[in-house]
Amino acid sequence: MKKIITAMGNNRLAEEINKTGMFELVTRDIPYKEGILELLNEIPKIDIIIVSEILEGQIEFKELIKKILQKNAKIEMIVFLEEKNSEIQNFLFSNGIYKIYQNNEIDLENFIEILSGDTRKPDLEYINNEMLKIREIIKRQNNLDNINLEERGKVIAFSGAYNTGKSLLTCVLGNEYSKKDVKTLIIDFDTYNGSINTLFNIKKYNDDIINIENQIIHVSANLDVICVMDLLFNNDNKVDYVNLEEMIKKFKIKYDVILIDTTSNYKYKYLSRILNISDKIIFLVIPSILELKKSFNLFEIISEDFKINKNKIKIILNKVNDFSVDNNIIQKMFGNIEMLGQVKYDESLEKNTVNRKKNNLIRISEIIGE
Repeated sequence: MKKIITAMGNNRLAEEINKTGMFELVTRDIPYKEGILELLNEIPKIDIIIVSEILEGQIEFKELIKKILQKNAKIEMIVFLEEKNSEIQNFLFSNGIYKIYQNNEIDLENFIEILSGDTRKPDLEYINNEMLKIREIIKRQNNLDNINLEERGKVIAFSGAYNTGKSLLTCVLGNEYSKKDVKTLIIDFDTYNGSINTLFNIKKYNDDIINIENQIIHVSANLDVICVMDLLFNNDNKVDYVNLEEMIKKFKIKYDVILIDTTSNYKYKYLSRILNISDKIIFLVIPSILELKKSFNLFEIISEDFKINKNKIKIILNKVNDFSVDNNIIQKMFGNIEMLGQVKYDESLEKNTVNRKKNNLIRISEIIGE
């Protein structure tokens, strides 16, 4: 069992982690920076530290990180930033720290899942059933015909806010392409919470990480997947814009269609590049009042900050129900972007979600702000 400490300024997150029974919580939450170093002097073999940038203390945050790594270079660090800060993020990247979150971008349940990693085995039977049901929903509705399955040589990226269903729809449509003898490649570029390998029940990557050609996994006769981007595209490997473009160009020669599942984390430095080199962007939106704001904020960043051509962005409404916001309102909200269709909400897909907690909407920012 991995030993873990939290240094968030209050004990709430530590209590929630302790409830899972999957980690050995060494102590209550550490309330100040120097306390981390004091504890590491007493117990050097800590596996994971979760720390907030705004933790109180006299030592400067960057210096704290350096001292922690000097004491234990193998320790896994998860850092929460108060707000977007490219300087600190680049510093963390350069020190091999990639699990970086803003306080308002992740809920507690999702964080526990990321933290647990392979500790919990996915319910593959449930996931496979979920994919089958989504596929049947799409077939029954027959309202996604505007997705041309003969778009040879196209790169289609799936974008949207967290938990809008990007990965699942990427897999389902990848299967539909392949059934029509369209040679398809799915690339999992969700480097923070990738799940394509879980959905297809495959090993995430082979031993030779750097050679991208060796990371192609054959799912079926016309469908291949790559799930190694979280390791290949990081600061250590220094993959740049030219490398990314050249990689996609090579794949376009070999495959008829390339589907890319992207992260909802707009801070990810390759997201803008991925979306710009894509021929089409399918932007998933859950048409509820609570979810629309998250989707629209990300849409504005993509269209304005990333300078993406809006003509190549198409919207699919997911988890539509009787209480969803009217389509006309959504279209006006998103500047009359073309809607490809909608997938109705199926309650049975949500009933058996693995280990869903009642407090799954608690955000890390709420924990830190107490």
